Amino acid sequence: MPESLQMPDGTPVDIDDEGEKAFNAAMAVPEPSAQGEAPDYPAPRRRRDPDAPFGFEEDGKTPKAPYGLGANGKPRQNMPGPGRGGKKHDKPRVQPASRETALALPARDYSAELGESLDGLWAGLAFLPPTQAQATILKANKMGLVGGLNLSAQHNPYVRRGVEYFCSDASWMINAAMMIGPFALQSAALWFRPSRLETVMGTSAEELAAIAQADFKAFVAEQEKALAELLEEARAAEQLEQKAA
Repeated sequence: MPESLQMPDGTPVDIDDEGEKAFNAAMAVPEPSAQGEAPDYPAPRRRRDPDAPFGFEEDGKTPKAPYGLGANGKPRQNMPGPGRGGKKHDKPRVQPASRETALALPARDYSAELGESLDGLWAGLAFLPPTQAQATILKANKMGLVGGLNLSAQHNPYVRRGVEYFCSDASWMINAAMMIGPFALQSAALWFRPSRLETVMGTSAEELAAIAQADFKAFVAEQEKALAELLEEARAAEQLEQKAA
């Protein structure tokens, strides 16, 4: 049955002979001439054999592999190297450590060290009037803080580092601050709020100045006494030398 054109509803469409001939002529592929002349249309592109993209060796069976064979056993089509010929799955696969491995920390009890460090922190807070209320809160919750921080240090490496820092470096810093704190606090009260000296030291700036004057006089007297003793010893030694001569 010859082919024919139809409308969507099935109604046939008549095509005259001239139109059909023109269509067939346009679709026909001209054959090369018998004299061996090349056709006036480009030749179809040759498809590369995926198993032998560079052809075969002289035996006709072994595929050529100028860049070697890939992981699949087929010839590489590009030179291997960084950025060329590599695929994502060829890169080293690094599997992140599991949660159990990351949290596998050696057991260590920090309770004693935490207790001592918190006692030092409490003493520093209790010494300064602005933080004395905070010191009371710290002391009331000391056992909970020790237990919670110690438990967290057993399971989290970051908390453990913080606890170790607090119990080592931070501990001596707190002790040093407690030693320097009285001088810093009293000096700040003297220079910036003299009225606070009565609260901080139980005295006034005038009384402190009088104490300094008395101490300085005593210091000068001691130096004069020591100098007089040295001169007396020097004279005695000189007299002995004269008698010996």
